Amino acid sequence: MKAARGGRSKSAALLQSDEEWGQRNEALSASMLELIAEFADFQLGQGLDIGCQQGNLTDMLAIRTGQRWRGIDPVLLGPTRSPNGADLSPGSADSTPFDDGEFDCLLFANVFEHIRPDRRVASLREMMRVLRPGGVIV
Repeated sequence: MKAARGGRSKSAALLQSDEEWGQRNEALSASMLELIAEFADFQLGQGLDIGCQQGNLTDMLAIRTGQRWRGIDPVLLGPTRSPNGADLSPGSADSTPFDDGEFDCLLFANVFEHIRPDRRVASLREMMRVLRPGGVIV
C-alpha cells in the first residue's frame, strides 16, 4: 500500500487523531446536551453513558449537566474511573450491573449499530429496566 501524505498509509489516514477524537466528542456532547436539556428531568440525579469507552464524553456530560454520570462499556476489564473521576464499569446495553430504575437518563450514542441484531431487543429491554419510570433515553 502506498503511503499517504505525511508517511501514513491510506488506511491509517482514516483513523482519527486524538485531536479529531476530542473535537468529535465536543460536537457529540453539545448535540446530546441539547436533547438532554429538552427532554431529561433529573429526579434521581443520575445518568448512564452506555458505550462510554474511557469516559471522556461521560465527564463532559457530568460537567455540563451538573448531574452524576456513570458509564459502561464491554471493553473495560474491570471497574475504573474516567479522567475526571466518573465510575466506569464493564457492561453492555443488554447486561448492566445496575438496579431497576436507577437512572433518569441513558445516553446511547453511536452504540446501536455495534450491537448484534439478535441482542438489540434484549438491549432495549435492559435499558428500560435500569431507567426510572418517566426517564429518557437519548
